[in-house]
Amino acid sequence: MPHQQRTASPTQRKRLPPFGRELMAMREQGLVPANGMCVVSLDSWDYGRAYARCVVTPDLHPGELNFAFVAAIDVVLVHVPTLTTIARRDAFIRELLKCRPTTLRVCAVADVMTWTWIKSRRVGVELEEFK
Repeated sequence: MPHQQRTASPTQRKRLPPFGRELMAMREQGLVPANGMCVVSLDSWDYGRAYARCVVTPDLHPGELNFAFVAAIDVVLVHVPTLTTIARRDAFIRELLKCRPTTLRVCAVADVMTWTWIKSRRVGVELEEFK
């Protein structure tokens, strides 16, 4: 019988974003962040410092990151519209949804901050473009 090579799952081949290693270690031990929430700071190191967080730097692309640590917790994706394109933001929303967070909200930091529910506990995925 020929030797069969085991292949890693897609999330095992992906890299963790900054601070993701700590979050993954916590989750692998069956733990969740103290408030059951994680902030994903997109294209900026400035947001989420008071919470469990990861940072997606501008050089990182959606398909190359492992967000498995967001499974079954609440997630807030924070971005600055002048730094992040809508297409990039939406690509990361889709990647986060694949990992099945309990809820997902997007906070756009601008002159007026806006919050958008992407996935809620009551409805699930709220916006048609992400279903």
